[in-house]
Amino acid sequence: ITLAQSEKICLDYQNNRELDIVVLRLENVYGIPQNAKQIDNMCAKMCMQALKKGYITVDSKEVTSFLHEKDAVEFIYQFVLHMNNKEGLYNISSSEEINISDLVFIISETVGNSIGKEINIIENSFTK
Repeated sequence: ITLAQSEKICLDYQNNRELDIVVLRLENVYGIPQNAKQIDNMCAKMCMQALKKGYITVDSKEVTSFLHEKDAVEFIYQFVLHMNNKEGLYNISSSEEINISDLVFIISETVGNSIGKEINIIENSFTK
């Protein structure tokens, strides 16, 4: 089942049962993983790829925004605390977009400097 299908099921259930249901979409939530099992976000995966393989693969045309886990928790808390809207779907992200190529450059510089070697950037030839 896809994310969109799950959201539709929730909203349909809300309409059929006349319940207050809110769907929050959190875009690219990231944090600092404490162990290898927690490497589940784009930033952490890129850092690990740089450390393990010495390069990062990137789609240079992609632009996205990120949301730190502490900001996500604070938003959810404030949303519930001041919940005026008791239904609907909300997209939650930061107001700053970044080109993935720029992010990869920052990661390659940072990781490369910390381990004392250059990290290569490999651009994918496919487009989304």
